[in-house]
Amino acid sequence: LNWIRLPIPFWAIEKYPDEPFLEKVAWKYALKAFKWARKYGLRVNLDLHTIPGSQNGYNHSGKGGAGGQVNFLHGPMGLANAQRTLDYIRIITEFISQPEYAPVVPMFGFINEALAATIGVEQITSFYVQVHDMIREITGRGQGKGPFLSIHDSFRGLAAWKDLMPGHDRVALDVHPYLIFVNVDRTSLNSQIQKPCRSWAADMNSSWTDFGVSMAGEFSLAINDCGLWINGVGAGTRWEGTFNGQGDGVAGSCAEWNDWQSWTQDRKDDFRAFALRNFDALGHWFFWTWKIVRGIRPLATGQMDLQV
Repeated sequence: LNWIRLPIPFWAIEKYPDEPFLEKVAWKYALKAFKWARKYGLRVNLDLHTIPGSQNGYNHSGKGGAGGQVNFLHGPMGLANAQRTLDYIRIITEFISQPEYAPVVPMFGFINEALAATIGVEQITSFYVQVHDMIREITGRGQGKGPFLSIHDSFRGLAAWKDLMPGHDRVALDVHPYLIFVNVDRTSLNSQIQKPCRSWAADMNSSWTDFGVSMAGEFSLAINDCGLWINGVGAGTRWEGTFNGQGDGVAGSCAEWNDWQSWTQDRKDDFRAFALRNFDALGHWFFWTWKIVRGIRPLATGQMDLQV
């Protein structure tokens, strides 16, 4: 373990009176994480995971669940929420660029998984450029002047961004290659093992050539969406055909995938091979996630997967 990606919500800084969030508490824990990272020689990729108004309508953006309204650069208060986001990005940048924090937090992902299909490609691209320029006005340009900036591909794929900001200063392109939030794949685990090298490696290598620093800011070993509340509280799963009343039929029971203590050695070996192929294909990556309550999402818990 050498890096961690640390997600924080915008309400770590402040909230408005009508927003149902716990104000500023997350920032106290972020400061503890910085302290622990310094102690153990880790580096932090600080990730602004939620945006005022929601950048994608998903539950991790502060909305109730998938399909929520996007009010960032879009819809009611979209521009006001974007300006508010710029203020928070500025505050975070100024803080982590201080001499005592800059060596510990050398990367900043300033917006997680913005949904370009709803916001608009032109709008989110302009925002990325504006943030880049604002941050570099604060930090200056060149090595050692402020954090590396991580920009998510906004679900467009790496190749779509190859011409973004020619001459940019220390920007990394981030993609989140999951197998679980799409249509159910009923093929064998052995077949799934081949996907990283067949589907992701070439794109990642091309992005390094065409854009520059490219990485997987999130991925996991999950080949289905089994696991407690992985789609949201009470939302069900695609694998069992219960996801919000949708799905294309029942692929199987989640019990065998969640009961990690009963996995055969062959299954463990297959997942180990799957992990190694992910590592090779992606090159530079952050596993989502390192540690949660033991056993509730066995294929998305990096620490436990290493132990199993």
